[in-house]
Amino acid sequence: EHSSIVSHDMHEARQRLEGTILEGLDIDCSWVGGINSRGILPSSVEKNLTEKMQFINADASPFTAIEHIRTLLKQKDNAILHLLMAAEKTRHSHHEASQSLDRYLELLKASKPSAMLHPWALVIASRLTNPPISTKLIATFIEHFPSQYVILTPTERGSYDSDDDNDDDEEIHETLFRHWNEFKAKNAVVSDATDSLMALIGLRKVKEEVSSLWKSAILLKKMDPEARKENKVVANYVFLGNPGKLFAPLTKAEYS
Repeated sequence: EHSSIVSHDMHEARQRLEGTILEGLDIDCSWVGGINSRGILPSSVEKNLTEKMQFINADASPFTAIEHIRTLLKQKDNAILHLLMAAEKTRHSHHEASQSLDRYLELLKASKPSAMLHPWALVIASRLTNPPISTKLIATFIEHFPSQYVILTPTERGSYDSDDDNDDDEEIHETLFRHWNEFKAKNAVVSDATDSLMALIGLRKVKEEVSSLWKSAILLKKMDPEARKENKVVANYVFLGNPGKLFAPLTKAEYS
C-alpha cells in the first residue's frame, strides 16, 4: 500500500514539474528530510554537512559548508554534492548556484538507472526562477513534504499562502527596500546604484541577487586574503536595459 501511494505521489509530482527546469524527472517522494544521499555519502559526512549548511541551519557560519563540499568534490565528482553546493550558493550567487544545479541535473539524468530527484532541488530551482514557476515549485514541495516547511524562508512560505503572488507586489517591494536599508545601516554601506535599483517597483529576482552579492562582498572583506581568494564570487552577468545599468556598476565595484 505504501508503495502504491508513493508511486501515485511521484506521478502527480512529475506532472507538476512540467514547464520547469526539472521537467521529466521523478521526485523521491519517499524522502523524509535531510541530505539522505542513499548511502552515497557516509553518515558522518552527512551529519557534518547538516550542521554546517546555511540552507538548513540559519545559524551556520557562511562559506563553511561550501569549503567542505568543495573538498569532497575534489575527491569525487558526484551529483548529490553538486546539489548541496547549489543549495549553499543560493545565498551568495544565483549564477554559481545555477551552474551547480545544472551539473547536478546533468549527472542525475546520465545515471543508469536514472536516479530520483532530491526534493531540495525544488526549493533551489524556485530560488533561481521567477513567478509563476517559482511559486509552483514551492507549492509542489510543500504539498508533498509538508513536514519540511521549516526550511523555507518567510517569503517562500508567504508565496504559497498568498493567492496573489505578483512580482510587482507593493508589499514585496517594501520588504526588499526595508531589508536593504537595514543592511546598509548595519554594515555602513553606501551605494547610489543599489539605492536607485531598490526604489524601482518589481524586479524582485534582480533585487534579491544584488542583496546576495552585497552580503557575499561584506563576508569576503572580513576574510583573510587566502580565504578570500578561495571563496571569491565569479560574477558573470549579461546586463540589459535600465536595471542592468544600475546592476553593472555595483558588480564592477565589488567584484573586480
